[in-house]
Amino acid sequence: MESLTVNGNVQNGQNGKSTTDKKQAMTMIKKSQEQGMGFNETMDWYKDWTATYDQEVESVQYAGPRLVGEYLMKYAKERGIQGRSAILDVGAGTGLVGQILRDIGYNNIDGVDASDTMLEIAREKSIYERLYSAKLGEGNKLPMIDDTYDAAVMSGIFVQGHVKLDALLDIIRLVKPGGLIVNAMREENTREVDEYLNIHEVFASWTKKGLWKCLEHANPPVKFYAEYHPLVHVYEVTK
Repeated sequence: MESLTVNGNVQNGQNGKSTTDKKQAMTMIKKSQEQGMGFNETMDWYKDWTATYDQEVESVQYAGPRLVGEYLMKYAKERGIQGRSAILDVGAGTGLVGQILRDIGYNNIDGVDASDTMLEIAREKSIYERLYSAKLGEGNKLPMIDDTYDAAVMSGIFVQGHVKLDALLDIIRLVKPGGLIVNAMREENTREVDEYLNIHEVFASWTKKGLWKCLEHANPPVKFYAEYHPLVHVYEVTK
């Protein structure tokens, strides 16, 4: 499988360059995470944003997908997670994470997202085996059977008005014992968004219940995007 390295100079796209105006991109990103926006409002916002989403997140050098790829590879080989292993891209959106996974050699990827318009873009890229349209968390159960996947990955889903932490309980259900869960998010959200203020206490409680164990919490020396910082969680399912 192809190697992938993320360092202090990581950039997406061609040398991190984009013709998209970065100020406009940040306006769109901040609007999608606006305080007080509910789930339905957020989904409506994505309908309007889908057409320019990929270009705009590229313009702010969104490193989340590459971080997910790097940390998955770091722990996957010793667990036998290879090219045809089943991987679930949670909050797949337009397929940015899925494309990274394809690029580094994974080719049995499913995706799930609540935005049908974003999934239409992902489908056009021919990255995924299957795509599911579903709301994550809040007691919703995804249609896949238990222990379907060798790993689940996600980037940027834990932001204001998007996905609640309890969504991970259903993801744990879907990942086989010994499988991996890799999450990349904006570190600032653990201090600024009410839903995630106690994220590490919640994760620790699931460890105590025997659902998973922590392999790594990392703060890579890169920007998640723009001026924001990344936080990466890597867990092994132990249920």
